[in-house]
Amino acid sequence: MKTFNLESPNFMVNKTYTVIQKEDIVSISVASPFIGNWEFQLNEMTYEEICSALNAYCSGELVQTCFSNLLPTIRENFITPPALWKNIYD
Repeated sequence: MKTFNLESPNFMVNKTYTVIQKEDIVSISVASPFIGNWEFQLNEMTYEEICSALNAYCSGELVQTCFSNLLPTIRENFITPPALWKNIYD
């Protein structure tokens, strides 16, 4: 388990990411003081790749750069809860 903190001058963007690997499944928990907490699974990347990308993202790189191999809809899970988009598009 590894934890990463995204801190921004805009407090509404701040998030804490916790990456957990259980067997072949990688889960990411996101805690945001502004939009709440959520969790999602990411099987398109290894645990090590996710941790490396999150380290870069939390250091100031763009999410599109750090997770360029993921579809935009999957990258969005790092920014907003999946349920938010489900409610909008359903």
